[in-house]
Amino acid sequence: MKYAVISCDGMSERIIHEEKTETPLSSACIPASDRLSCLGEYGIAKTTDSVNLPDTLRTNMYLMGYDPRCLAFGESALRAVAGGISISPGDVVFSCKPVSLSDEEKYADKTILSCISDVNEEENRAMCKLLSDKLGSDTFSFRVSSCGELFLIWHKGEPDPGIFYSPDAGKKMTEALPKGDFVEPLCILMKKSYDVCFNAAVNEKRKETGKQEISGIFISEAGIVPEAVSFIEKYGIRGTVISNDTGLSGFAELIGMESVFYKDIESSRIAEEAVDRLRGGTDYVYIHISSPLEYSLKTDAAGKLRSIGIIDKYVVSKVIEGLSGLGEEYRIMLISSFSCSGTEGYPTSEPVPYVIYDSQSTEGVSDTSFSEHKAFEAGNYLKYGTDITKYLISAD
Repeated sequence: MKYAVISCDGMSERIIHEEKTETPLSSACIPASDRLSCLGEYGIAKTTDSVNLPDTLRTNMYLMGYDPRCLAFGESALRAVAGGISISPGDVVFSCKPVSLSDEEKYADKTILSCISDVNEEENRAMCKLLSDKLGSDTFSFRVSSCGELFLIWHKGEPDPGIFYSPDAGKKMTEALPKGDFVEPLCILMKKSYDVCFNAAVNEKRKETGKQEISGIFISEAGIVPEAVSFIEKYGIRGTVISNDTGLSGFAELIGMESVFYKDIESSRIAEEAVDRLRGGTDYVYIHISSPLEYSLKTDAAGKLRSIGIIDKYVVSKVIEGLSGLGEEYRIMLISSFSCSGTEGYPTSEPVPYVIYDSQSTEGVSDTSFSEHKAFEAGNYLKYGTDITKYLISAD
């Protein structure tokens, strides 16, 4: 038996059961997804806890059977792992964001002008070498991932050093600096990075091309690599994660799954890669797609509608076609990992629609579609997100 999960962040929306309002999912042209709903087990699933707002990493961990509430970690550490950075036991990993600051004399009085987003991989590597030469030590080291992201590693550091803030434009550094009992050496590094970056060669090149100068680094997101049972030990099958999220890719590698990173749906042959992996010995592929969430957060309901249609055309239909040609029995699960409003731009912890199609099954309903209301009307309810993978692979 082969298994394929297609998990789409933010594809569904919160609905009021008595009101038959249209959503991007119910309005989209998705014939492959609708056909699965007619032929498979159809219903709703609870994929998040009710305390925290859902996000990509935690919700998809739930769907793979791992409870993030039981794992002490930070997403920065998982992104570093996904980027090929070796993390030793006891290391604490921090994200380092390049920022532009105002020119007040005292560091605490400076204002964050912006978190610079156009720093390329070459510039980050130059920054890493500069910071390593000037500020690196046996205690602190700087690393750049294969994706070009800059990290600070605190070797044998304090796993819970304090409270960290985001580098929001307009915020004074006295308000933005981390707070807590163990953050002083991190604050010192941030302050020293200002002097290190002043007139640095990387900034000379940026000025020549009209880019904003890098005033220093902003340290945030403390994280450690958690200990977790491997996927094959947990389920007895080999798995692969196909995703464009580096945190989720890092978690996949942590639990011994193969990880495939893609850039966009239409050009990356996602479905073909999934089928190739299943043909080559993998038992389970987990395809993660974030585009509906990205449009939802921008309150672009029309863009969300288009993205759902693209998923159906380039992923769902091609996965079905590919699995049908393998000559083996298979199960496909299509699920909205969590809901997010396409008009208001916020995620919710509402139950989400799912469908499981088993190639051995001859049952099904005659006519339905893949949408929030239809899923609720189907009457099936998977209560615990962490049980979904187990349910999928053990279903009779």
